[in-house]
Amino acid sequence: MNLIIWNTFKVLPNGLKHKLIRSQFNVTPPEGVYSEIEYKLAETQEEIEKALSLVQESYMDSKLGADDNTMLRISKFNLLPTTIIFIAKYRGEIIATVSQIMDTSLGLPVDSFTDINHLRADGKKISEISCLAIKKEWRSRSTGIFFPLTSYTILYCRDILGIDYAVMVTRASVRHFYTALYGFKPIEDKIKKFSKVNHKASFAQTINLNTLNNELKLLYVNKPLYRNLYKLSINFPWRCQCDFSRKEFNVISNRHFTIEELENLFQKNPSLNKNISFDDRRNLASIYFYKNFAQVFSLTDFHFIQKRKHPRFKVNMKIESGHNRFNVVEVSKEGFCIIGAPQESLLRGVIYLNNEICCEFIALRCWDFRGRVGFKFEDISSFEWSKMIDFSEQYILGNSDSERNNVA
Repeated sequence: MNLIIWNTFKVLPNGLKHKLIRSQFNVTPPEGVYSEIEYKLAETQEEIEKALSLVQESYMDSKLGADDNTMLRISKFNLLPTTIIFIAKYRGEIIATVSQIMDTSLGLPVDSFTDINHLRADGKKISEISCLAIKKEWRSRSTGIFFPLTSYTILYCRDILGIDYAVMVTRASVRHFYTALYGFKPIEDKIKKFSKVNHKASFAQTINLNTLNNELKLLYVNKPLYRNLYKLSINFPWRCQCDFSRKEFNVISNRHFTIEELENLFQKNPSLNKNISFDDRRNLASIYFYKNFAQVFSLTDFHFIQKRKHPRFKVNMKIESGHNRFNVVEVSKEGFCIIGAPQESLLRGVIYLNNEICCEFIALRCWDFRGRVGFKFEDISSFEWSKMIDFSEQYILGNSDSERNNVA
């Protein structure tokens, strides 16, 4: 009977498929055991490794990974301080996880599957949703975990990180599920085999987070709360169970791994080293500023000379310049990077470090790439800016100054 239903479903027009999927949608309220679940960011090394272990276990069960002895499902993107692992914890145990990977100089996993440069063309902030896994004993009750976890991830990306577009690659068989419920749109119409999930038939999709509420409102007209993702995203009954806290400043980079932590991750996934190119190593070295970064890759001839004078930090800040407003995506001690910048070589205005603190500045344009423009300060009211940089260095870089290439 299930096979008959599935074969019938496959030949239906897409619009009807989506209506049928939404008609079956019903989220479990946060009651009983579901009210005890905590949704948060993985912060400790233990939480990160347990989440990556759960992903590896789930991918092996679903035959989405190679049959090997790898302990953790980890890629070069997990080494970035801008990749966030979201977890669901029940009485201290991690029962589900999903990750978001911000677009950086390393690109995104989706780049090896399809071209998303049209999304990057206007300098928009992009994040890829990846590595969803739910513990076996909770999978039959996944309606009680899946929706709050994935919705938490999407809301966090939009409201805290300032992401414009979320992208993802899923198994082709479940693509209509995400289109019907969240309004994801295809990046391209082709179903292709994807090497990163054991060459399974896959499909790439994206969603505009800036128009998400309007999209959901159209999809869920007059539906009751727990059958209505629009109302759930507005009211979000799990908010008290989720961590939406912001840092003191709107810095969104996470704490850097120490050399010892990086070495441990490489040991638990031996294939990681061979899957990282020389350019990737250079990019990681420029992010981490470690003098002995070469030892992580076990390369005696890897002597990358640090070209950056100061470390950079990803942020979600705003600039006002005259009647114009711009998004700041990266800062350093001596400047910043914005998207959607004007053509003027000199920019003056106010940069908002958070909702309460701002600094006046004058800055000179010094580079541009893919709709992003870098500026170096000519003048800035330095106290609050220095305080923000000091906070970032302490929180993100830690106190391992002796290990870093500080070449100020």
